Amino acid sequence: MNKPFIAENTHILLRPMTEADCPDIVRWRNEDRIRIRYIYRERFTEEAERIYFHREVETGRVIHLMIAEKNDPGRSVGCYVISGIDPESGEGESGLFLGEEDVLGRGIGVETLRAGADWAFGSKGFTHLTARVFTDNLPSLKTHENAGYRTVRILKNVECTDGEIKDMYLMERDREGNGSRT
Repeated sequence: MNKPFIAENTHILLRPMTEADCPDIVRWRNEDRIRIRYIYRERFTEEAERIYFHREVETGRVIHLMIAEKNDPGRSVGCYVISGIDPESGEGESGLFLGEEDVLGRGIGVETLRAGADWAFGSKGFTHLTARVFTDNLPSLKTHENAGYRTVRILKNVECTDGEIKDMYLMERDREGNGSRT
């Protein structure tokens, strides 16, 4: 399968999202283990995901990359996203989720965050990335820390679309791998 992989690390490859990826993304985001880790918790539909693809991804407002393992490059296992892109400052908010359960706990998230950040800093001119992680999402917190992100503050009382209120860590990383601005 000939896909345009644009970034990689030891075990993973990243490629731009295509419209054909919408069904996988919808399936993954509708899983409870993933949905509860987001502020937006409504169920996804393929129609809405296709609209998102055309309005946000194709226009460059959002960078949405699909994660594949090098030993199975034809199978996507999750997503890496940069949103809130500010071209003037070179800043954006990064995030990821692993959709396929069989890749959890194997370091794929750390490799993805590192490869995605290296690509964003090197090829796209980003200078700074942020991430938001709920304080009770310890696996994601550890993944981000291992990829060079550092907590800079706690965002208190973030309200999710289902009404739940939780605290979040605001994490940062710059192109030199530093976790906060100096």
